Amino acid sequence: MVEKGSVVQTGVDRLLDLLRTDGTLSVKNAAVKMGVSTSAVLEWAKLLEEENLVKLKYRFATAYIEGKNLNTPEYQKVKKELSAEKELIDQKLESTTNFLAALEDEVKSLKQLFGDIGKHVGTNMGTLKDTIHKLEKYESKKESLDKQIIAAKSRYVERLEALNKRLSEHQGTAKEWYERMYGEVLRGGELLELEQQELVMIEDNEKMLERQLADMRGLLDVNVISKLAKNKPEIDRLKRTLLELKKRYVAMKEEAEAEKASLLKLIIENEKNINEIEKIQKELVAKLNAGAEDFSVTRADLKDYPKKIEELFSKKNLVETILNRLHFNEIEFKKRLEELTKRSGQLGKVASLEKFKAELKDLQSDVQELTKKREYFTKEMKNLVALLRK
Repeated sequence: MVEKGSVVQTGVDRLLDLLRTDGTLSVKNAAVKMGVSTSAVLEWAKLLEEENLVKLKYRFATAYIEGKNLNTPEYQKVKKELSAEKELIDQKLESTTNFLAALEDEVKSLKQLFGDIGKHVGTNMGTLKDTIHKLEKYESKKESLDKQIIAAKSRYVERLEALNKRLSEHQGTAKEWYERMYGEVLRGGELLELEQQELVMIEDNEKMLERQLADMRGLLDVNVISKLAKNKPEIDRLKRTLLELKKRYVAMKEEAEAEKASLLKLIIENEKNINEIEKIQKELVAKLNAGAEDFSVTRADLKDYPKKIEELFSKKNLVETILNRLHFNEIEFKKRLEELTKRSGQLGKVASLEKFKAELKDLQSDVQELTKKREYFTKEMKNLVALLRK
């Protein structure tokens, strides 16, 4: 299945090639030549306009795309220099990917090692079989809850990011629509016909639209107001779209709240389970102290044994806490790494020099942030090694 991003990228490249050969084109003519819809061409043109590669012009109800010259020696020289900087970023990302693979192997190995501690203890204490089985049961439950909590945390973060992204996108498009409509009315011209694809991207704030329309009515003379009134069907359609968007946002917010409630429930359940584990561990140590003479070994063999078992439990619990913290951060780290690697792969394919520089600067900042997290992993692993050597 072809990803949407690759389709957009191909369409944008084809549109640029067409503009280089034909110069200025109407959106309609470009769509005919490319064999796609006018809405698709308009979307690609807007992306290129943001990158300062083309300019959109409107004459009455017709949109035109005007290309810009990108073949100057100076442009190619600077872009080559920026590409060299991008290669350094790619090297850092590759190094971090290798580091993460090694970290995953190490964490997996340690989890397996400490997961076996209870079994090894149980083998040496046959008379405490029931208590050990009870402990294994709660530890197994804790392992399951730890995995569920990590998954729930990731889902909750994804819900919040999706909600924030959707709000940011619509806010920018609403402002663009308002400024264009305001400019057209001031010039006394007819409002441009808004396509359905644009309406879907209007911000979900009906009060904002009402306030801006009221401000416009106060600024315009009677003749222009009458022209604005002719577009009442368009404005009504906008209001309906805003209400629909509002419903979507409410639904997304409710989903995020549900994820949060599910996460808190798991955390509370896990805390109760951990309390039971600690209780059973103390019970096990107490039984060892009370029944030392009943073991078929000498007192010398049992010297300080309960104390060592207690230290072992304490160390095991601490190690598991660090491992779980590492595991969750590792998942978020990996997602961020994949995102940056993808962005780096797309950087510079179609971009103005200023856009390229800005994207490159953001990418460098994000890679630096990722490097700091890598230092955190290294520190946590050193803590584990220190615990194991005690």
